[in-house]
Amino acid sequence: MASIAGALRSAQIFCWDESIGYQMGGNMNPNTDCSGFIWQALHDNGFNVGSSRFDTTTMGSILRAAGFTEYRYTSSFQPQ
Repeated sequence: MASIAGALRSAQIFCWDESIGYQMGGNMNPNTDCSGFIWQALHDNGFNVGSSRFDTTTMGSILRAAGFTEYRYTSSFQPQ
């Protein structure tokens, strides 16, 4: 059964695990990128997001197909 609470726990664990670093195109071995991070947390907690990691260009359609709702975010804030 899919668990959003479990996915959030996994995401927190990934964030605090210093052996996992960010790498563009990374796949959790041990590095990950932003879309791989989302895929891993959801996949490991029962969400039907496919058996292979998605990327930024395919993430939206795969998550919508899995039942997620996309909310557009606009802001003048630019992270540095």
